[in-house]
Amino acid sequence: MRILKAKIKKILLIRFRMLGDVMLTTPAVTALSTAFPKATITYCTGRKAKEVLEHNPHIDNFLLYHPALLREIIQLPPFDLAINFEKDEFSGMVCFLSRARYRVGFRRNVSFPRIRQDIYTMVPARAKNRSDALHSFMSLLKASGIRAVSRKTRMYLTRKELAFANAYFKRRGIEARGLIGVQPVKDDHQCPWGEENFRALIHRLLQEFPDLSVAVFQGPASGENRIIERIYRSVRLPKRCIRIPPLPLRKYASLLQKCSVLVAHDGGPLHFAAGLGVRTVGIFGPRDSAYWYPYKKKEGHLLFKKEDIRSIAVEDVARAIRTLL
Repeated sequence: MRILKAKIKKILLIRFRMLGDVMLTTPAVTALSTAFPKATITYCTGRKAKEVLEHNPHIDNFLLYHPALLREIIQLPPFDLAINFEKDEFSGMVCFLSRARYRVGFRRNVSFPRIRQDIYTMVPARAKNRSDALHSFMSLLKASGIRAVSRKTRMYLTRKELAFANAYFKRRGIEARGLIGVQPVKDDHQCPWGEENFRALIHRLLQEFPDLSVAVFQGPASGENRIIERIYRSVRLPKRCIRIPPLPLRKYASLLQKCSVLVAHDGGPLHFAAGLGVRTVGIFGPRDSAYWYPYKKKEGHLLFKKEDIRSIAVEDVARAIRTLL
């Protein structure tokens, strides 16, 4: 089915959850905005995920996920093109009820007994092995005949948010130009690489780079606070190491974008950093799929993945940071 581009005035994009996954859809947003510069793009997502997408110049409106979303979508005027980045039935129903002439999703035969027609009018070609999540999301655009502009993810900060970050580090006497970010705890509040490895890495960085500072980031969970406290207490050069307390997502991102490199486990922070133009070092264990780390070495991103995650050597990670710097 070929899209009549002149007919596309209203576009609906759907991705409810997982903040990092929402970040990975931003190249598709850019490509759609480029292909249909006069179209209005509405992104249907969760309340928290919306913060990741706020101020994106390619998104005109937001539609928030809530229990009565199906009722709300049917009351809106029909869309022309709807693309569903999710794979579950509820998002499929949202896509179907958008009444878009062109509906794009990962599978055609979603099981709604009362619906006697396909949920999607277009699906991507079957692939034995999608190379990574970005390739998978962009395959939906390819199925629509839309060419990808770039694989670059983007998160957009306001001038006020950037000023907050500058003032934050200035008040604490930290020179942000030589700042390494470290996020020891994953989204599930665990520290798989181990506190001892993060302690050793921070010590090594502070000793090897006398003009460099380290920012230790943390999330809001109490378990994270205890881990970060133990790591931070052991730092021998506290004047060059700053502990970042739990912050709202946008303020967290504003501080993160001041870093030259971020070291973190699999999770949202790696995606935020990449979308802000920060180079990353990913620490992955046996259960972390490299499918969700679609960033390339030539773009300033390095991945360490081992079955025994604690066997990843501190020296190897420090050498990777040295390379990126």
